[in-house]
Amino acid sequence: MRKKKIYGVSLTGVLVLAVVIMFCVAGYSQVAAKEKAVKIGSVMPISGPQATVGLSWARGYEIFADWINDKGGLTIGSDTYMVKMINEDSGMNPEVAASSATKLVHKDKVKFVIGAIIDPCGEAIYGVTAPEKALHILSFLNIPGGPADVSRERPLKVRLNIHNGMVHAINYDYLVKAYPNVKTVAMTEMNIGLDPVIADRKSVAKQHGIKVLATELYPLESFDLYPVQTRLLSCQPDAIDIGNCPPDHAPLHVKAARELGFKGPILYHSPMDPAIILRAVGAEKSNDVFGAGVDINSPKNVKDEMREVAKWWKKKYREDFVSDSLMAFDVVWTLCQAMEKARSLDPEVVASTLEAMTKLGSLQTVFGAARMGGLKTFGVNRVLVRPAPLSVIKSGKIDLLSLTLPELP
Repeated sequence: MRKKKIYGVSLTGVLVLAVVIMFCVAGYSQVAAKEKAVKIGSVMPISGPQATVGLSWARGYEIFADWINDKGGLTIGSDTYMVKMINEDSGMNPEVAASSATKLVHKDKVKFVIGAIIDPCGEAIYGVTAPEKALHILSFLNIPGGPADVSRERPLKVRLNIHNGMVHAINYDYLVKAYPNVKTVAMTEMNIGLDPVIADRKSVAKQHGIKVLATELYPLESFDLYPVQTRLLSCQPDAIDIGNCPPDHAPLHVKAARELGFKGPILYHSPMDPAIILRAVGAEKSNDVFGAGVDINSPKNVKDEMREVAKWWKKKYREDFVSDSLMAFDVVWTLCQAMEKARSLDPEVVASTLEAMTKLGSLQTVFGAARMGGLKTFGVNRVLVRPAPLSVIKSGKIDLLSLTLPELP
């Protein structure tokens, strides 16, 4: 009798366990069915002359995916989606950019593609994404209104980052207020077809009562910038504008100018972390250098959201934080906010939803409240307008002076 009892109890236990397993599997299947993934691709210069920038941006995208997935993912209608980033290389080459975009769209079945750094690569990407009804998200752009930019003729293209030209006036406002004795400036820029950007900087300088004495172009691959600075300094300018230079070039410009005897202010318009200049050339040589970058260790104006991105960076990569990733984080965050607002993953619906988010605060970024704009300027409200930083290096310290919302009608 005892053996039968044991057998009976064991059989009952097995049956109960089987039922429990069945319900657990069913419950897991339901969760798995609801928890889907939205794939977002990027094409950035992970190799080549702008690899430092491209890698920091790709990492910013990955950090956002980790951050949002840790919070439970995106809610699109009644479904939950995890974000999966697929990062590809452009090598600063339009043909490579097109090949990478083709891989994302056709093999990975991505409907949202971010990229790239230079305009020809942006054009190449859109040439692939548009026929497949995928949304091209401009992460960065050199020439506003050019063939790579948003327009009525390019309905599946949005720009989810401010353009450097939107910070020119902010930087020159500071120049004339902080350095009232500055009356002249000499400019330099990479020789990659940025004539419209240079023209805008000249116009802004003139509007601020500053005369442009000279403009020097140099090859993107150049790392000996002493000849460039020598020619600029021969004009004896009060200030030097080193333009949209990448992190690899900016310290070289500053070092060359200072070692050649220039003591005036130096400004830049790229969103580069000023700590890169400070670390590379030292406190004395980097004094009175300012521009559109952010140092996460600034004693003021750094937002909690910026610190959060930096925390995730250090946790994932265990390296010094590169503030370029703040913009990359925002590009994907803005896109995902539009997806949730649209309650759809249809690229056309997401694009039209973004275009309607024109009220300040419709979108949130790590820099503060944002909106979409550009209707009067570009014919469509498909450009992100969010606060732009202004930081200055003084006496070996970096201050984030302001976060100013630029104008874009």
